[in-house]
Amino acid sequence: MMPFSELAKIGPPAPDEVEVTIFGPNFGECIIVHFGSNRWFVIDSCSYPGIPGPAALHYFKQLGLDASSVVERVIVTHWHDDHCKGISELVAACPNASIWIASALTSHEFIKFVQRLSKNKTAIAGHKAGEFSQILEELLKRKRAGLPTFGVASQNMLVHQVAGQQLAHGAPFRLVALSPSHGDHLDFLTRIAAQMPSAGKQKGSLGSPSPNEISIASLVEIGDAVLLLGADLENSKVSSGWGAVLRANSATPFGAKAQVYKVPHHGSMTGHNPNVWQDMVESDPIAVLTPWRRGRGRLPSTDGVKTITGLAQRAFATSDEGGTRPKKRHPSVQTFLRTNNIKVHSLQAESGFVRLRKQQGHEWAVELFGAACRLSELLRRRRSAKTS
Repeated sequence: MMPFSELAKIGPPAPDEVEVTIFGPNFGECIIVHFGSNRWFVIDSCSYPGIPGPAALHYFKQLGLDASSVVERVIVTHWHDDHCKGISELVAACPNASIWIASALTSHEFIKFVQRLSKNKTAIAGHKAGEFSQILEELLKRKRAGLPTFGVASQNMLVHQVAGQQLAHGAPFRLVALSPSHGDHLDFLTRIAAQMPSAGKQKGSLGSPSPNEISIASLVEIGDAVLLLGADLENSKVSSGWGAVLRANSATPFGAKAQVYKVPHHGSMTGHNPNVWQDMVESDPIAVLTPWRRGRGRLPSTDGVKTITGLAQRAFATSDEGGTRPKKRHPSVQTFLRTNNIKVHSLQAESGFVRLRKQQGHEWAVELFGAACRLSELLRRRRSAKTS
């Protein structure tokens, strides 16, 4: 277990080393991948308590790297608050990186929707509307300048590739978007239209569309290192979400089976699809998820943890859930709580992240930082919290 402060001592990966770092501070997710020769891409953005700005920028700084010169792609998988916090700052810090977002999020209908949210005060959309307004402005600016440094992702689209002779390890690199399907694109626009704010409507909270079928899941191949990054993609109809991915993969396989699986949607059962594990993931892979907690809501569920650990002995969570380390309180307060049989648990989880490193022909090495832990440990800590 190592905190953020240890990163500078460990240093960046070797030029011939693949690195995958998954951040998840209990509400948020970000993935950073080094595919060789100090060349990187970033998926989504989140922030950690006590650390200013996006976690990705802090990570690069701790490693002594200049994000503006090493990051080649920034992928925004979808527009949930916990995946896009600080994304506009991240993009601004990586002006040479190509920005990729889901095709549905660049449609005329969605752009109009985001612009209306910025002007109309009948809906509360969280910070995602502001973040995406800035991202869209950046895309339009690049388009007007004739800069081909942006892209829109849909199913089976090549997002990035580099020939092996250009990388220190000599293996080719390929990043492919597995979703969203064209049908999911249209369904998303239909739901957005129904939520369009207008004058005279009662003010209320604007939730993110559910189920999430337009999130960009992706497959990464770096020689013999294969990753399936599930983002927040969920199941619904057979022809949507993971169902659409499986159907396309059955017709023409996207690539080799993954050794590492970033479990979708924080380990929820709505994101779990047994056929994905069977058809697209190697048996007993390394599985990593980012826990999610807001108020009483919590992912993964106990059933979710048991399901995932039954499929992967090496399953990890990026953060603790909070609640197992009670704060020190005044003795009179402690006496009152004990006398009235009141148990108080913190909803703020400790920060942590999981990092994987691999050289061609070798096994993956797993490092846990901060409060990251084995997924099975979450159940033990929950039971401990209930009895404490």
